[in-house]
Amino acid sequence: MKLFWRDQISLILFYLFQMLLIPLLYWLSGENRPISIMLYGIALSTVVLLLFLGYRYVQHRRLYAALSDPMDTLQKHLVSLGDTPLAEAIHELLQLIDRQYQEQVNGHVRQMDQHIVFMNRWVHHMKTPLSVIQLTLKDLEEEAATSIQEELERLRGGLEMVIYTARLDRFEDDFQVEPLLLRKQLVKR
Repeated sequence: MKLFWRDQISLILFYLFQMLLIPLLYWLSGENRPISIMLYGIALSTVVLLLFLGYRYVQHRRLYAALSDPMDTLQKHLVSLGDTPLAEAIHELLQLIDRQYQEQVNGHVRQMDQHIVFMNRWVHHMKTPLSVIQLTLKDLEEEAATSIQEELERLRGGLEMVIYTARLDRFEDDFQVEPLLLRKQLVKR
């Protein structure tokens, strides 16, 4: 309701200015109208304004409610905001923004999936040269072979860390929770 009054404050201020202007114009023109007629006109005009504001509020109450509590609106996921042109335009805008956001999220997910596939392929591709070097070490002297073996182990460890890190986000794909029936076993002593 506060948002409605904040939205209508300019109309109300304009109305008040207009209601002050009419008696001022009568006074400046020199016509002596009875105050009761001016008060009747102001009262009639105020009733018309209140009816108009009531009608506007009823028309836009869903829109004002949605704008007053945006988190609730987000949870309902873009419910209709009303039948007025303004409410429909805002609803269409929100749907467009939501579609674009979903497309961006899906694009990022695809990009991440491609990156993970690349990382997995690259790690497996790099393991082949490591195996070849491992086999070649058998023909080398003991001292050189030991140094190269240490470096190979470091490379293997780094490649394993890369592949585990790449798969860490997809851990939930490998992890499945299943209900188990647990039975209490009595142990005889």
